[in-house]
Amino acid sequence: MKKNRYAIIMAGGPGKRFWPLSTAARPKPFLALDGRETLLQACYGRLRALLPPENIIVIASAAHAALVAEQLPELPPENRVGEAEGKDSAACIALGTALVAARCPEGALATLPADQIITPAEEFVRALDCLFEAAAARQSLGAIGIKPTEPAVRFGYLEIGPAEGRFHGLDVLRVESFKEKPSAEAAAEYVRSGRYLWNAGIFVAPVAVMADAIRRHCAPLDAALDEFSRLLAAGVDPTEVTRRCYGAAPKDSFDYAVAEKAERVIAVPAPFAWDDVGDWRALRRHRPVDADGNVVVGRHAGLATRNTIVYAPDLQVATLGVEDLVIAQAGGTLLVARLERLDELKTLVEKVSREGWEGV
Repeated sequence: MKKNRYAIIMAGGPGKRFWPLSTAARPKPFLALDGRETLLQACYGRLRALLPPENIIVIASAAHAALVAEQLPELPPENRVGEAEGKDSAACIALGTALVAARCPEGALATLPADQIITPAEEFVRALDCLFEAAAARQSLGAIGIKPTEPAVRFGYLEIGPAEGRFHGLDVLRVESFKEKPSAEAAAEYVRSGRYLWNAGIFVAPVAVMADAIRRHCAPLDAALDEFSRLLAAGVDPTEVTRRCYGAAPKDSFDYAVAEKAERVIAVPAPFAWDDVGDWRALRRHRPVDADGNVVVGRHAGLATRNTIVYAPDLQVATLGVEDLVIAQAGGTLLVARLERLDELKTLVEKVSREGWEGV
C-alpha cells in the first residue's frame, strides 16, 4: 500500500429516489439494498484492498456521524468528517483536497460517491490503481468511464479521444469533453458513435493537480479551498471547518464547477460492472426476480402480478391484476408508484415534506 494515496468517500447525498426507505435520518449510503452490507460499507471495503484505514476519509452530513461510526468502526475518528450543510460534490471535494494537502502535500486522492454497486471489487482496485499511476504520470485529472448500455439521460458523458498510455493492463484515454445529462436524442447519438462513456463520478488526481484545477476554474471554490486550508492549518477540526465557512462555498457539482472545464483529463474505461443505484428499479438488478418479473422483499401473495417491486418487510402485501408498480414500505409510510414515473419521486418527497409528514 502506498502511503501517499488517499480516498474521500462522499456520503452526503439524500437519496430521495429511494424514499420512503431512504430518509433524512438514514439516507441511501447507509442502506443495505442487497440485504448484506450497506452501500457505504461496500465502498469502504473495496478501498481497503488498496488503502489503509488512516488514508480513507468519509465526508457525510454531521447529522449522520453516529451512523458512520457504527457502520465503519475501523475508521479512525479523525477521518469521519461531518458537513454542516449539504453543498453537493464541489465543496465536498474541495474540502477533501484541503484535508489531504494538510496531511501529505505530495499525495494524491480519489473521490468516490458512497452509493454505487461495483463488482468485482478486484477489478475496481485495478482500475483505481491504474488511475492513480496514470494521473501522476500525466499530471492530469483522472476519471472512470462506464461503457453505456443504453442512451441514458440521467448520466453525464465523457467524450473519449486518443490513448494516453497503458497502466496495469488497462488503456488510459484522453477526455476531449464532458457532456452533462444530454437530451434523449443526443444520448442516442453518443451511444451510436462509440466515442462516449458514462461519467461514474469517480475522480483521481495528485493533490496539487486537483487544487490547481479548482483554483483555475471556479473562483468561489478557490476562495473556499483557501479558507478550508487556513483553518485546517490552524488546527481546527474538519467538521468545525464546515460549520464556520461551508456556507460561502458554491452549491454545485464538481463536474460542472471544475471537471468539464479542466484542460488535462484522462479516463480509464471501467473493467468492472457498475450501478449507480439510482432508484427503486435498481432492486431488479440486485435481488432475485421471479418468473413474472417481480422482486419481493417481505411477505407477498400475488395473482396476475407482473413486473412489480414489492419492498415491505413489515407488512403482508397482496396484489391482484397489477403490473409495473413499486410498492415500498418503511416505518409507517407506504409508497405505491408506477415504475415509469419514478423520476418524479423527488417532487413527491418535497410535497409530503412541505405537508409535514414524518419519515421524510
